Amino acid sequence: MFFETLLFVLFFIFVSMAFKRYRKVRLLERIPGPPALPLLGNTLELLGSRKQLLQTLINFSKHGNGIARIYLGLKPYVLLSKCRSVEGLLTSNVLIEKGRLYDFMRPWLGISLLTSTGKTWKSRRRLLTPSFHFKILEDFVEVFNHQALRLVDKLQSRVGDAPFNVCPLVELCSLDIIMETAMGVDINAQNDEECNYLKAVHGMSDLIMKRHFAPWLHSDIGLKLSRLGKKHSELLSALHAMSLGAIKTRRTAYNKLKAEKDSNKDIQTDGGKKRLVFLDILLETSEQPDRPLSDENIRAEVDTFIFAGHESVATTINFALFLLGCHPQIQTRVVQELHEVLGEGDVTITSAALRGMTFLEACIKEALRLFPPFPFLSRRLHQPAVTDGYQLPEGTDIIIMVYCIHRDPEQFPDPDNFNPDRFLGAEAAKRHPFSFIPFSAGPRNCIGKKFGMMEMKVVLAHLLRTFEVTCRQTVDELGLRKELTLRPEHGVMITLQRRG
Repeated sequence: MFFETLLFVLFFIFVSMAFKRYRKVRLLERIPGPPALPLLGNTLELLGSRKQLLQTLINFSKHGNGIARIYLGLKPYVLLSKCRSVEGLLTSNVLIEKGRLYDFMRPWLGISLLTSTGKTWKSRRRLLTPSFHFKILEDFVEVFNHQALRLVDKLQSRVGDAPFNVCPLVELCSLDIIMETAMGVDINAQNDEECNYLKAVHGMSDLIMKRHFAPWLHSDIGLKLSRLGKKHSELLSALHAMSLGAIKTRRTAYNKLKAEKDSNKDIQTDGGKKRLVFLDILLETSEQPDRPLSDENIRAEVDTFIFAGHESVATTINFALFLLGCHPQIQTRVVQELHEVLGEGDVTITSAALRGMTFLEACIKEALRLFPPFPFLSRRLHQPAVTDGYQLPEGTDIIIMVYCIHRDPEQFPDPDNFNPDRFLGAEAAKRHPFSFIPFSAGPRNCIGKKFGMMEMKVVLAHLLRTFEVTCRQTVDELGLRKELTLRPEHGVMITLQRRG
């Protein structure tokens, strides 16, 4: 009787799961999509290079008018590539769970603002929002200037040289900025062109993408048994060593200064000016009995901010240099605006001056439109939803095709053309509010978007006031590559001349 009962229970569970999957697939098969193989789905088509991956997903999205369906193994994904299709999802206060890709980021970034959901995400968002108050951001402009001028000094020796890849130098500058503003430490990465941390970031990004599109690596056991398991552990050790070192350094300074001061709300920097940094808020909160943060919580948030705070900004600056280097007439307009706002001679750019750089900001936004640092966003449905008239069952992963949304000719005529005027005047006002989402949108939009825009404007302003930038590459020659961010596989090759 026991075995008969057990077999009946197992059979009942199997039938229930099969019926649930049948109902789910029946709903999803109503959505247009490419043919899929049994068991493998569309996996084989996604196993090429990162450059091929980007184009393959774009081609998949064209099967429907804004919505398409694919399978990765037995796992269904729905691709949304029109602004009207993503509005309901991005504005929802309920459908905020990130997709499967973020599961593979958790060994590195932990349960952080980027990877968490539900009550954990909401409490972290409330906790961290004060870190990006405009008064705090204004204090950071000093750091932006200092590190941007370091980059300018590094590039002086490149004037008149043959074309060189500017991407590694910009990335080191951005890393210096995020470490000093968010962690309170100056690691002088710009004098370490063999930076092991950045090598580890690139290696982990590549590994996460390989894991995402290889169903046999989805489980932790599958990863450990594969040839990538050892590499994954080594990369994690290198990445966590960087963040834990920054936490240790700042905690020592924080405890020393707290003992010397009556208030712990402002931390004294070496230069004598009070500046509250992101890590200070985490350290303060870890001591509050009602809202404690463990050391692991702090490490997760630190790793997230170091990665997200330097990678996307550096990528955008590099693409902006590519576009401006290819369009000298637009670069001239930027320089004219900088002269009008800043005047002549050496200057320190202020937050007030940044507000006057409207055309430079339009150029940055157009770079973000053409080359969004995160070309795809993802969500996982923990309850059924309806999009474009299609029923999407619980458990479906959604891929928001930011790259395609930004190139929708209905919203951006001649979408492949670099035209910063799209973001000025009436033309910008008449577009759909979800046609431009480089920082996502709705409740899970990027908390650091103002920080990033200010940083990009300061760095680009210093570079363009000092150098005339020329680039002869085409978009095809960049070799767009989908890692965790969109990267130019062959770099951005520029030449520099000093401005008179």
